[in-house]
Amino acid sequence: MLSTDPRARLEDTPSREILRWLEGYGPYNGAVYGVGEYGKETGNVMVPRASVTPLRVVCQPPEQEMSNGVTRRFAEHSDRFLRVNFVDENMGRLQLSPLLVPRLEGFMKDGLVIAGRKYEFLAYSGSQLRGHACFFYAEGDGAPTADSIRSWMGDMSGIDVVGKHAARLGQSLSSTTSTVEVPPALKKLVPDKKAGPYEFTDGCGMMSEGLARGGDVIPFPHAHTPMQVIQYARQLPCYLNRQFITLLGTLGVPDKVIEERYSAMVSTLDKVLRTMLSDPAEAEMALVRYYNITSGGKTGRKQVGPLWEALAMVRAGINIRTEPFLQSVLRATRDKAMIDLRHRTRIFVPDASCLLGIVDETGLLQPGQASDSLGCRSVNHYTANRASIMTNADRFGQCTQEMSGGDLDGDLYSVVWDQDLLPPEREGVAGVQGDSENGFNFPAMGYEPPEKPKTSASSSGKGVDMKEIADFFLKYIQNDNLGKIANAHLVRADLSPFGARCDECLQLAALHSKAVDFPKSGVPAVFPDELKVDSYPDFMCKEDNMTYLSKKLIGRLFRDTPPAGAANPQRRQQQDERFLGGFELDQSLLAPGYEDFLEEAEVERFGGRMLKRTKLEDAQGRLNLEFAQASTRK
Repeated sequence: MLSTDPRARLEDTPSREILRWLEGYGPYNGAVYGVGEYGKETGNVMVPRASVTPLRVVCQPPEQEMSNGVTRRFAEHSDRFLRVNFVDENMGRLQLSPLLVPRLEGFMKDGLVIAGRKYEFLAYSGSQLRGHACFFYAEGDGAPTADSIRSWMGDMSGIDVVGKHAARLGQSLSSTTSTVEVPPALKKLVPDKKAGPYEFTDGCGMMSEGLARGGDVIPFPHAHTPMQVIQYARQLPCYLNRQFITLLGTLGVPDKVIEERYSAMVSTLDKVLRTMLSDPAEAEMALVRYYNITSGGKTGRKQVGPLWEALAMVRAGINIRTEPFLQSVLRATRDKAMIDLRHRTRIFVPDASCLLGIVDETGLLQPGQASDSLGCRSVNHYTANRASIMTNADRFGQCTQEMSGGDLDGDLYSVVWDQDLLPPEREGVAGVQGDSENGFNFPAMGYEPPEKPKTSASSSGKGVDMKEIADFFLKYIQNDNLGKIANAHLVRADLSPFGARCDECLQLAALHSKAVDFPKSGVPAVFPDELKVDSYPDFMCKEDNMTYLSKKLIGRLFRDTPPAGAANPQRRQQQDERFLGGFELDQSLLAPGYEDFLEEAEVERFGGRMLKRTKLEDAQGRLNLEFAQASTRK
């Protein structure tokens, strides 16, 4: 007798690999078989959300997020955590004016009430701060208090700079994967390597195989025992972008070198589109190379999402030519690469990699040396790792100044061995604007962190309180000029014949470093009016601002790249007609006796469509009601 259990029936089919794929795909794990707890296998959690605008509070359905140390530790109270986003009325990025500060202060200091629960400000991670978001938490009913959760995060009493104090709290809210338990007896604190103002190993630690044993992986006292992984060392593809291209051009790399890599990428994408529908290996290469899909690694996290589904299906041997979902994903992959090429000038560099920075704890590298690094003398040694870049521990501060001022707390470095992309070496130093005789290569720009701001915590010795952190959060939103400064730098470099060497760009670069450090230093980067721009190049697509036609390389590449899907509209129409007109089923995916369930499946499909339609109509009704209420108030 034919089993009605989908699991048993799939076992009888030739495509047993599909079963393993379904088991590995997180959102269906349990939903398909009726077993398992959501998020247990994927490491993800469903987090309730709310958006605070200048006029209203919009409650939104829970959204899947990567878990962190706090949500794992207090998993039984996960419904009490609320992600709050501060946005404009159109749900875009909020430009906080002084008139709106009192409204937001009320939420940050007094909390907000949703469905009878009062949520109060808890903390924020670094990425949440940049996105103008934070976590709120609802106490009560025997649940831990917000203060007890913050105490569990660690002892921050010795950190009296408000921004840094909040950043350390936020480390527990960073998305991580929990791995091995590390008993306290196996931990050992090792002093940092320092010289003058530089702390070379700040943020670094050492570990044996599988077990951590110290270092500044523990930047403050806490009682956590699991080793939590944010990311692991792996070789990632390297891409040029607009900032990269601007600097390379300023340093003397000819435009034709970039144009050749651009043409090669477009040619490869066109070839991939023609061949990947019939060649699984070519399809897998397209997914991995052009959409940054890499293996799951050793963290144990299940990868989810349409592209991971497609990659798993390709590896399972599903026939691409007869599977419309796979075809649509593969075409979308190509279209996404073309969109990035047009709007971000994201050009793949075959002879390069993006690697995680690590310190040479063995002492084999000499000062000024790094293994396989652009800008430093290369050293070949058996300890060199394709998945990371190693730098000397006794001179790291100066070395990172030559590589965009990075450090070793998880920064990624672009390592390029494409000789044509290396700036030409010239004698002398180009310290004067327009001094072409002295060459293109410059000494690294020095960045001195601002003096520690005086706060009530540092003056009174009582420590940082949550009111100060809430005030700092609002101060950051008010003074978040990082994006504006970066855009102004791009515009000034495009307008000036000296590129990024012009005086305005040098001032903007210094401001950019200050703005990047603002979340920890507490000192905002003041954007002076004389450095602001009132028109933008066409490649930035600022439709609401004055625009000019860029004559430099980035502008030419932008205009040479057609919008995705516009290259052959006739073929796109044929593809749509074929998709809508039906397709040939892959017989290997059909379980014996599937005909008995077709009627039930059709009913379920129709019911699902009606449910989605009802939800959309309800959402439209709420929008109309909000609009009517707003009009009445006016």
